[in-house]
Amino acid sequence: MKKQVVILGLAVVLATSTGIPAFAETGTAMEQTELHHNEGYDSEHPLSSMIDSWDLRLSDDTYSLNYICSWNVQAMLIGQMDRYFAPPVGDYVDARGNHIYTTQEEYDSARTTEQALYNWFCNWLNSMDFQNMNEMERAQEIKKVLEVRGYDTEWEYSNRQNLSRDDYYAVLINNKGVCSEYASTALALAKALGLKGVSNGSGNHVNYFIQVDGQPYIGSNQVLFLERPTNTRVYFSE
Repeated sequence: MKKQVVILGLAVVLATSTGIPAFAETGTAMEQTELHHNEGYDSEHPLSSMIDSWDLRLSDDTYSLNYICSWNVQAMLIGQMDRYFAPPVGDYVDARGNHIYTTQEEYDSARTTEQALYNWFCNWLNSMDFQNMNEMERAQEIKKVLEVRGYDTEWEYSNRQNLSRDDYYAVLINNKGVCSEYASTALALAKALGLKGVSNGSGNHVNYFIQVDGQPYIGSNQVLFLERPTNTRVYFSE
């Protein structure tokens, strides 16, 4: 059965004195197959129920090169808002005594980017019963996301030394990217679905690997090859 459902996005972020976003609800109507998530499922923090079983909890000791896009995006998705932090506009001294200066433009850009990515992940996760999927079914969902996007040849051959952009935003929001951006995005998607991932490469090309049922599967750009495991020896961190 199909029905009209409203996915609550957090489309507006208002700066507060605490640095924690004040969320304004906006309704985005989507037509999708009716889903029955597990009892207690929180559509605004869809990964809150998997925070420990998928090792997503953030703490002072947490260090990772593979957050779900960023520390703040992951904090919102798992509902750990006490860990959300945005350096305020102006000069800020962190716990290690480092001075961080943030302009208003930089602050606004960072909040807009993380908000768009948070919204995207909420809509994606809310659209499937990921809690009850096996690992291959979850990997297939990642494959679906990547295969419909394009390769950004124009960006690849531009003067990238003087340019920068958010990998995840390029692929998930603007729908095209280059190999390193696809690798970063694939690992973020894997993290969000409780799968291990790692990337490998430098210079001309970067591949990524996702572990499914103990076996490594290789991906390159928009294509995640799930037909058979790769013969490449891959080390996934515990």
